[in-house]
Amino acid sequence: MIMGRKNKQLLYPSPAKAAIDATKIQSFVSSHARKIVTVAHVHEALSEYMPFVQRAFNKEGFAFLTEYECPKILKSGQLLLWPLEEQIPHRLVVRSVSSVAVSCERKNIVEQRRKEVSKHTGADEKAKLGQFLTPRATSDFLASLFDGRGKRECRLLDPGAGIGSLTIAFLENEKLQFSPIKITACEIDTKLHLDLAKTLEATDTEIITSDFIETAVNWLQFEPERRFTHVILNPPYKKIATSSSARNLLRCVDIETVNLYSAFVALSIKLLDDGGQLVAIIPRSFCNGPYYKSFRKLILRETAIQQIHLFDSRKSAFKDDNVLQENIVIKLEKCAKQGDVLISMSADDTFHDYHVSSFAFSEIVKPLDKEQFIHIPTSCAPCQLDQLPGLTHSLSELGVSVSTGPVVDFRVKDFLSRMPTRLTVPLLYPAHCGLNTSVWPKPDIKKSNALIIADQTKKWLFPLGYYCVVKRFSSKEEKRRISASVISPGTFGNVLGLAFENHLNVFHEEKKGISAELAYGLSVYLNTSFVDNYFRCFNGHTQVNATDLRQLFYPSREILIKLGKWAMTQEELTEERIMDWMRATCREKYMPNLRVTTIASAC
Repeated sequence: MIMGRKNKQLLYPSPAKAAIDATKIQSFVSSHARKIVTVAHVHEALSEYMPFVQRAFNKEGFAFLTEYECPKILKSGQLLLWPLEEQIPHRLVVRSVSSVAVSCERKNIVEQRRKEVSKHTGADEKAKLGQFLTPRATSDFLASLFDGRGKRECRLLDPGAGIGSLTIAFLENEKLQFSPIKITACEIDTKLHLDLAKTLEATDTEIITSDFIETAVNWLQFEPERRFTHVILNPPYKKIATSSSARNLLRCVDIETVNLYSAFVALSIKLLDDGGQLVAIIPRSFCNGPYYKSFRKLILRETAIQQIHLFDSRKSAFKDDNVLQENIVIKLEKCAKQGDVLISMSADDTFHDYHVSSFAFSEIVKPLDKEQFIHIPTSCAPCQLDQLPGLTHSLSELGVSVSTGPVVDFRVKDFLSRMPTRLTVPLLYPAHCGLNTSVWPKPDIKKSNALIIADQTKKWLFPLGYYCVVKRFSSKEEKRRISASVISPGTFGNVLGLAFENHLNVFHEEKKGISAELAYGLSVYLNTSFVDNYFRCFNGHTQVNATDLRQLFYPSREILIKLGKWAMTQEELTEERIMDWMRATCREKYMPNLRVTTIASAC
């Protein structure tokens, strides 16, 4: 039923025909005998009005029973096709209305309708609601992750239900043998209500048309009996303003988060029964960073992570909508004991190369990590960072800080200068930075090369010196996430300071430069593939924040300086040579008595 709407009595005109094809009747009987259907379903299948259909089925020895004959079984609009010679049932031996198997044909119809809705919904409208409907293959995969064991009764919640693709996939999954299944589907978009109601018409479903955040908060505060055994969801993706009503409502139930998708998942977790399961497809961005720390804590405090699925291609999950956000599928169980975690992967949503591995939870969330970043290992091979002795130091232990560049160019337009003058300082953008080096000025770039010195800009300036910088954003085409450069004072001549634009992270010592050797050592270390691969385990987007760089482990300051000195003398730096140097140096310092035996290849 759709909340807030009254059921209307359907009136049928007198039939104009005298007969229905007996083949149609027999086909319908073979498929639907002793099963619950709806008036609309019968009309759609036979293209006839109910009074005439009833008489035609009587001739075949069957009748449609209504809620008046079977009040304990049927609801308004539902019919039960039953043999005339058998006694009217008070309960059904066959699967109940909430467990009716959904035909493959119906799923095809739902998928076709999803494609039509996505095609005719503009990008601006999708962004307004943060709405991207779930494709059939992905819906089937999410449903397959639920366990069919445990409680026979199922109370399923589908927040942001769209046209019902996820719920249909859940109902059709043959391993989920629940009875009864009671569904609560929440969808605020009025344009989808008719499709959603049609998709779920033969099920025991309550459709909630109001805002899910407000509704869920009310349930948590005032309806303790409103809890669920299963949640399947593809939540909307949209930022929540700090002062918005949604943010204030979430705080009423101790949820602090910045996006609709994490808000929907957090509320769903709180609405789960103990032992209840949640499967969701969500952006990977919550795995790291300060903004989602509270959300990560809620997940780790109230649930056990059972499985995470990763798509190799960031385009695959919602390719019809051209979504480039990297998404994962996550399975959680409420109040369960945390054990090993399954990490599965596939190239795309065809799942043709699906493979899964098991990892200790300590590989997913590092025991000493105060930020509780969630790592997603993509290989069973040991992490190279873990294999090198001595890579255990934090930036604070090195005496080094990292900060985001303070100059936000669109806020200081009046102080930007296309090229340097005697009244300016160099303004450094990512475009000025290459691998382990930098070039300035660059007349051919679209950005400014200098910042005018003024009382308003002096607070953002750094003294001239050596710095290591890392780009905050990588393009989608770049193979590496971390791209580090060395800023050398010799590049700029006699200037009064340096300005770093907001798209750079700057390594410094109390807002002053660091030694040349340390700058090169940091840059070379950060540009190695094993650091980049380790970073990708917990960072699922193209952004590299200062907080992420603080979470990395580094060699000691002594070894970084040695690495920098060595790198400055090399004409060519290769990954292999850097790794050989680091292995030899780390072992010499931390494992001096280790004897390494080299075995020649038999080839």
